[in-house]
Amino acid sequence: MRLPRNGAIIPNTMSMLILPAIDILNGRCVRLYKGDYDRSKIYFENPVEVARSFKAAGARWLHIVDLDAARGQGENNRKVIGGIRRAVSCSLEVGGGIRSGEDVKELVELGVDRLIVGTVLARNPELVSGWCAQYPGRLAAGIDALGGMVRVSGWESDSGVEDIDLAAKAAAMG
Repeated sequence: MRLPRNGAIIPNTMSMLILPAIDILNGRCVRLYKGDYDRSKIYFENPVEVARSFKAAGARWLHIVDLDAARGQGENNRKVIGGIRRAVSCSLEVGGGIRSGEDVKELVELGVDRLIVGTVLARNPELVSGWCAQYPGRLAAGIDALGGMVRVSGWESDSGVEDIDLAAKAAAMG
């Protein structure tokens, strides 16, 4: 056993997997300031090169968010995600704008290993439950919350759903 700074006991057998994140807006790597699209900062022009550098540094998984698709505006970044898939051999999880069976199928066919669903989970959990049955082990709940309420559409709207309630529904789906 070892003691971290906060005094909690962690068994030596525990490990942590760190997933580097690539947020894509208009085909570029960005960070949003507190979820504000108008206050985004471009860090890199080429997400494929960023993915290659993360893989070269030892990443086993990459976390990719398609901010254009999440917001439901403009083109999605599926071509960029496909380029990342072809460029690196590590596992990919992708979120942002996955709201239809067609979206799920397209990303699975691109070779995405795990799909993160948020907005559709809050608005239509029965649909997500069907996807879980169709693609076992390939979906993860993305629950973005502020003040205990789930935010949807790329943080732009309040869903009216409490985060704890949605987490319980997602857990029941497996």
